Amino acid sequence: PSNAGYQFGAGDFTVEAWVYNNGMATSGTYFGVWTGTASTSSWVVTAGTADNTKLRFGSSNGTAMAYVESTTGAVPVGKWTHIAVVRTATYLSLFSNGICVSYTSLSTTLASPSTVLSIGAANAGSFGAMSVSNLRVVKGYANYINTQTAGTPVFTPQTTPDRKSTRLNSSH
Repeated sequence: PSNAGYQFGAGDFTVEAWVYNNGMATSGTYFGVWTGTASTSSWVVTAGTADNTKLRFGSSNGTAMAYVESTTGAVPVGKWTHIAVVRTATYLSLFSNGICVSYTSLSTTLASPSTVLSIGAANAGSFGAMSVSNLRVVKGYANYINTQTAGTPVFTPQTTPDRKSTRLNSSH
């Protein structure tokens, strides 16, 4: 359900999960507080727009939406991948298996709509062929701090998720 714990505002946060890309469509949604409209969205983690193996983060300030996308394939098809999105101060890092795949400024105060946290789809028809496991949302704290640039190993996650995943696909 809608929860203040998913509303990050201008603060630090960490959102992470294990995902299994089973060949989803481009822009398939992993998870987020997102409807596709700036006034009712806050943040979302998706596959890339032109390449479903890229990692993408979308944010809304309540008026406009902005996106950050990895330049390389961060979520390969056919294997479990640990992904994390972290904001510390005014910097945003996207991680794939502990390696920074994008590092940029994000000083925007994220909108705080009363939208639910969605897993597998942010709006009608955007389900993807994927599995998601061990989703964790941490408000107010950056679990992984990147002081370098993209391509830098920052941490080493375990090699597989802890528990059985929930399968999400376009048949939902």
